[in-house]
Formats: sequence, C-alpha cells, structure tokens
Amino acid sequence: MSNSMQMPVPPSVAKNPLTKLFRQPAIYFMPPSQGRWWPMGTMNVPESGEFAVFPMTSRDEVVLRTPDALLNGQGMVDVIQSCIPDIKDAWRMPATDVDATLIAIRIASYGHKMDFESTCPFCAETHTYALDLRGMLDTIKAPNFDEHYTENRITIKFRPQAYYGMNKVNKTNFEVQKLGQALDNLEDGDERVAESIKQMDRLVDLNFDVLAECTEYIVMDDSPEEKIKNKDYILEFYKNIPSSLVNQIQTAYTTIARQGALQPVKTRCGGCNEEMDMNIEFDYSNFFVAGS
Repeated sequence: MSNSMQMPVPPSVAKNPLTKLFRQPAIYFMPPSQGRWWPMGTMNVPESGEFAVFPMTSRDEVVLRTPDALLNGQGMVDVIQSCIPDIKDAWRMPATDVDATLIAIRIASYGHKMDFESTCPFCAETHTYALDLRGMLDTIKAPNFDEHYTENRITIKFRPQAYYGMNKVNKTNFEVQKLGQALDNLEDGDERVAESIKQMDRLVDLNFDVLAECTEYIVMDDSPEEKIKNKDYILEFYKNIPSSLVNQIQTAYTTIARQGALQPVKTRCGGCNEEMDMNIEFDYSNFFVAGS
C-alpha cells in the first residue's frame, strides 16, 4: 500500500464551503465612551478603531423575544456578544454605551429606518414617523465624568454604571412592583405593612449600592492627597450621611449621566405641520422586531 495515499479529512475538521455565505459585518462603529471605563479584557479594539457589527441570527431574534431572557439581562448580553464579537463581556460595559450599541445592532440587522409614534403637543394628534437611526446614533455622546462634585468638605469623582448594575436595578424595580401588586391581596394589614417596609428597604439598599458603584473615589479636604476607593468604605459613608446630602450627590450624578441620553428629534407634525421635539424612548421588547 502506497504511503502517498491521502486519508479523507473528517467532516468536523474540513472547512465548510458555505462559510463564505455566513453573515458579514453590516456596519462599523465605536461606542460613545471610545473604550473608556471598559475593564481590561472586556473588549478588543480593532486596528481600525471601530467595532464590526454583524446582523442578528435567527437564534438572536428568538432570544430577544423571550421575556425572561430580557428581564434577567442574559439574553441581551448574549445578543450583543454575538453581533459584536469584539465585545467579550457585555455585562461590564458602561451603561453610557448600551443604547448606542443596541441601535448599531438594530441598524445592522434591519436597516437604518425605524417607525416611532408621537403625539403632537400642539394638535394632540398621534402620528407615525420613520426616523433615521444613524442620525440618532451620531447624537449620543459620552457624559463628562471628569466633572467632580464638591460639597461639605468632600470631592467625589463619579464613573458610569456598568450594564450588570443597570440591569439589576431594572430587574429589582420590576420585582418590587409585582410584589406590590400582590400585597394588595393580603388580608392581614400588619403583614402587608411589614412586607411593604421590607421591599422599601430593599430599594433603599439598592440605591446605596448603585451610588457606591458609580463612585470612583472620594477625597476629603483635610487629606487631599488620599483618594478613597474602597467600596465598603464608600458604601458605609453613603449609608451614614444625612439624606439631604445623599440626594444632592444622586442629583449631581444624574445630571452628568444624562449628558449621554438620547436627544429629542426635531420633526414636523403630520397633522398641523408644527415643528416639534420627539422624545425617543426604546422599548426593547419590540425594538428588535423586523419592520417595526
């Protein structure tokens, strides 16, 4: 038997000739943060400086139509990493990049046009408008988290919330809301009050956790060279200062974070033709539906 005979390559090893028909990048984009605030190892920045964004697969579409997958956040994370392979850990992405990333995936999957309904503030009529998502994507800017908050002998440096924290807040608020509806059916008044207090405490603790997560460091006036970054110390600080100061700090953070919010889109009413601002809010349960 000749030694020159070639053994057949197993199907599992041979290159699939259909790979050239697999999905290809539809657009390229860089999130508003430009990669800042992404922990080491959570993303690869291509040499081009922009992420390749692939259209969703059939599996991705199914995942995003599964309510539980959307609620716990894992479905969204899986789809982001499927469509943008250079994102290795979407749980850790800064919340400032979430909307832009999902808009980019929507454009890559279904095109840049999307219908939105809006009610005119002048004539009160509701119309549907086809908007260009590319323009909306271009308006999303990263907040200036280099701003510092100074008050009551301290200076605070903020940072954006991570997606896992953002998802935890949304999930907890949903759960508390559902529990609140169930409490209405409790006949025992004392039990109802006790459970209500328990859920309110849960929300208060969550707010403290979020504020601590979004605090990069705190500096005290009497020791300006020391940046306090220990999360346990920061959390304990927020839990033991006056509520008025907590509210001021939360307002300062929210003011900065809102710089990265979607901006209103100017359009004209389809009825009275008056120029108006459309405030865009995404409902992700139908955002990723073809033709919507």
